Amino acid sequence: MLCCHLLTNLIDNAGQRGLAVLVCKTDAGLRFALQMRAVTADNENTMKKFPKSSFSLPENVTLSESLRIRHCPSCGTRLDELATKDPSLFARLADEQRLYQNNWET
Repeated sequence: MLCCHLLTNLIDNAGQRGLAVLVCKTDAGLRFALQMRAVTADNENTMKKFPKSSFSLPENVTLSESLRIRHCPSCGTRLDELATKDPSLFARLADEQRLYQNNWET
């Protein structure tokens, strides 16, 4: 069970355009990130396969960016405490969302 409706929506939005909350499994344990995506993860991966000359996108455009968070962006609940209440749910989410992470491990 998650703390509020907004967190549920943000977790469900992983890999999609807009804002999402990711659950990330690291060597130090579970961590959380607020992620912004200009395009879906699938579209971003497709764009990376094409030579940059095949489309014109300014170099300073950020397609996705993540910021580590410790509290729910809506209600302020500590996410590490929430994860200890249902560790299997958060472990499953971390596995499902692994592809959307911005490669930070610690």
